[in-house]
Amino acid sequence: SDDMGVKHPFEKFKLTKLFVFYLILVSFDIVTTLMTDVDLKYEGNVITTFFVNNKYEFIVYVYTIAFASVICVYFSNQYLIKSYYCEKKNVQKLFLSSIIIVFFITHLLSLFWVIPNNILHNIGINGNTEWPLFQISKLYIHFGVRFYPYYQIIMQVVLFVFAILIFM
Repeated sequence: SDDMGVKHPFEKFKLTKLFVFYLILVSFDIVTTLMTDVDLKYEGNVITTFFVNNKYEFIVYVYTIAFASVICVYFSNQYLIKSYYCEKKNVQKLFLSSIIIVFFITHLLSLFWVIPNNILHNIGINGNTEWPLFQISKLYIHFGVRFYPYYQIIMQVVLFVFAILIFM
């Protein structure tokens, strides 16, 4: 907060905790993805499959994006805080900083969908009828395959709208 008692949504301590939490979720995403499919033949992210060929490239790729996101959000947040006190604001930098933070929030929210998605795929692909949630996971996989890529697009749009609302 500033001297006048105004609270900023991404104060440094809260931001650090958020980044740690985000990186933990990214790690769970990596683990649950590779738990399901070490060869990445069922990977649903077309961008990821374009850039990676094996699990090691996948790990490096995902962590590179995650750390780059953290760095971009940190500097965007710092710029937004500084511009709050500045009379003359650079509209392009404000817009870019806002977009970076909204996309970060979107990715953070999407991890709450992606991790359970990976777990259900793991159960459906690698499990058997005696596993808990096996029948539900089979239905979920069938639903996802039947409505691919629309299901993923709709989920990302919904999460993007939520991210904008959170940012505002």
